[in-house]
Amino acid sequence: MAAMYTKMTSTGSALIVNPRTISKELEGRIAASIAGVIAKHDAAKLTTKLVRQAVEKDVHVSLANHKELLKRLMHQEFRKLKAAKVAKRVAPLAWKSTERRDAMRRGMNRVFVMLRDDSALFSLFGVHAMQTLYDLQAVETGNVQRLATLYLRMLGALWLKSEQLATPRVEWLAPEFPPSPEQVVDTLKTLFVTERVGNAFSKRIEFLEFFGRPTPVYSAVMANALVGAYYARLVNVSLGCSLEQELLPHEYFFLRHHLVYHLAQQDIVLTSETLRALKSFDGAENLVQVRRGMAFLLAAQRKDGAWSNAAAVGDTTRAYFSTIGAVAALAESKALGFAPSVPELTPLLEAQLNADFSASVTMTEPERPVAAPGAAAAPLDTGAGHEDLQTQVLFLQGMLEKGGGGNVKSASAALATHVVDTLAGLPLTVEILKTTGVGRVINKLRKHEAPHVAKSATQLVAQWKKDLL
Repeated sequence: MAAMYTKMTSTGSALIVNPRTISKELEGRIAASIAGVIAKHDAAKLTTKLVRQAVEKDVHVSLANHKELLKRLMHQEFRKLKAAKVAKRVAPLAWKSTERRDAMRRGMNRVFVMLRDDSALFSLFGVHAMQTLYDLQAVETGNVQRLATLYLRMLGALWLKSEQLATPRVEWLAPEFPPSPEQVVDTLKTLFVTERVGNAFSKRIEFLEFFGRPTPVYSAVMANALVGAYYARLVNVSLGCSLEQELLPHEYFFLRHHLVYHLAQQDIVLTSETLRALKSFDGAENLVQVRRGMAFLLAAQRKDGAWSNAAAVGDTTRAYFSTIGAVAALAESKALGFAPSVPELTPLLEAQLNADFSASVTMTEPERPVAAPGAAAAPLDTGAGHEDLQTQVLFLQGMLEKGGGGNVKSASAALATHVVDTLAGLPLTVEILKTTGVGRVINKLRKHEAPHVAKSATQLVAQWKKDLL
């Protein structure tokens, strides 16, 4: 039996002193008391002595000879607290998630009705719709995923009934009919999409034999058809294309700076396509322009679920593209896998990740188009420079948080180095640090497992304190 004695404290309460052993029941009470102390105080300022004194006062047990037990229980509670915070960060609720999902459901229903009731429209865009729905069901969840899968299957059944497979548009397979790049891309998409919904492509063998010929028949224009390269990779067809080295950084800045002009013109198609392209970059959901674009799409949807500009009333083709594009643009971005779908992109992306993008930013600034007078210039009238700097910080912050799965200390060393180096070259202000919270994010990087990342983050925080505080 544990030997113990009691004495009166200065406050007059009885304290059990020096129990030789701690029972499981008492250990549970101590753990609960530690959790209460941590919840009431700033965890960063807590010390073992402060926690021990608070617990002793709460459970009336002296822990002077059980400091190892106290430390073990403290670490256990800190791990629980950290796990709870990480769980909240891993799956943050997307901006206006409920409204976006509701708009997507109504939009998908409208697309299906349009294609079902118009055979001419379906013959032109049936494959495009199946491709978009296939991509959506791969990244969405819940009712949106269920409806995307359902409409995809029904469109696949309509495709079989329309006898498109019986008379595919591949007459150019014969040597005397050289194909155009558009025909190649169209056939690649048809081959890919029809096989993904369980249908057979009757000319698959002839198509692969065509690309097995020693003399290439495709045009140089195919080098810019990235969608063609993507589908060709999935069906094991080599197009012999090459990629422009500066494509990705230039494309990102171009899209970001021109989105506001599409919004000023209220162009649903171009706004949707730009949003889809921008959201392929990690952290783009945090961009002010992206959220403005999604807000515009939510407000522009009609009661029947379709999107269409006023000038396009009665034009079924433009109505289809507006609606299917808006549905895809409102979807939440999600990475599938851990590498580019085209493996040849990997060394290019790794090189760009470690590069200094400041030259790209400087090079794109003079090329910014002049704002149109009147209403078109309204989004850029005030605070454009400040907002652009804040947008860059939010983008870098979102990229770092997403790259670490919600925990910035788990982000790759290359990504963390790129973000820290880029932030070090930006003329930040105290207002931007407070508004974005980037200071707290970089402060966490001081505990990164890579020593050079932790050192760089520490130096950056010290520089901010010296220059701004």
